[in-house]
Amino acid sequence: MEGRLLMRELNNVGSQLKMIRKDMNLTEKELYAGIISRGHVYRIENNQQALSYEKLKQVLKRLNISLQEFEFLRRGKEVEMVDQVILESYAARSIEEYEAIVKKIEIYLDTEQCLFLERLSGVFKCKVGLKKNRNPADFEEFIQSLWNAMSRKSTFYYRDILLLIHILPFKINGTERIINEVLNSLKKYEQFEAAQMLKVQILFHYVIFLKSEEKFDEAQNCAFQILPVAKEQNQVLIYLEIKYLIAEIHWFKDERECAEKEAEQVFLALDILDEENLLTEKKKQWSDLTSSSKIGFRR
Repeated sequence: MEGRLLMRELNNVGSQLKMIRKDMNLTEKELYAGIISRGHVYRIENNQQALSYEKLKQVLKRLNISLQEFEFLRRGKEVEMVDQVILESYAARSIEEYEAIVKKIEIYLDTEQCLFLERLSGVFKCKVGLKKNRNPADFEEFIQSLWNAMSRKSTFYYRDILLLIHILPFKINGTERIINEVLNSLKKYEQFEAAQMLKVQILFHYVIFLKSEEKFDEAQNCAFQILPVAKEQNQVLIYLEIKYLIAEIHWFKDERECAEKEAEQVFLALDILDEENLLTEKKKQWSDLTSSSKIGFRR
């Protein structure tokens, strides 16, 4: 299925170039001369022959169209939809937000195919289940099978990384391997701003993993390293969730005064931001951890 989708995406590059060329009233010679031989133009514009990436860039430069704009024109609805869902997935935390994303994806998939969105919808259905306190074991088979399918790749790309970040809250075999491979894959995106947002989130999950392994010093060091990055990128809620993790780590290290101070700061900030759902969630987690109700602010 993945191969068929890839072929479908590649197969309309030439026809899209032909449409743009005609819209701009350009002849084949005016657009392709010196880039593509005349004998190949017909086959390319009729999607019978692939166009190399370098030659595509040359043609687009002559058209004064960016690669990003061309992708939007070529794939239109799919690019717009996928990008919109990706942006929404960054901020989604409540059941209602997860369910809204799933509904939007399902409406889209009624008429279009997109393997990435199919997988993302499945992951978000699992996240809804977790939020509704269903047994995590109910989702482990799906999540593990998704990881097994993706782990056959030698490297991960942007959408792969986004999917992997969403499966990390689930307990699966190979969590540390996933984190290390994703961090390694992110190196190719050093100048890609959106991917740097993902790097903060993957390190956030790494802190959670280290804490679960009782590697508290390593978890704390990692948390302190990513705090300024989250702040610089204005990822406010991730910043506060990292601060909350630091409070938990202080508690586990029996540094109770520091723990309570950090927790109070997080609760106050969430209260000011009117993040009632997240505030309630963190207060409950803190109460469960400390068996105390003295920490936090009452609304």
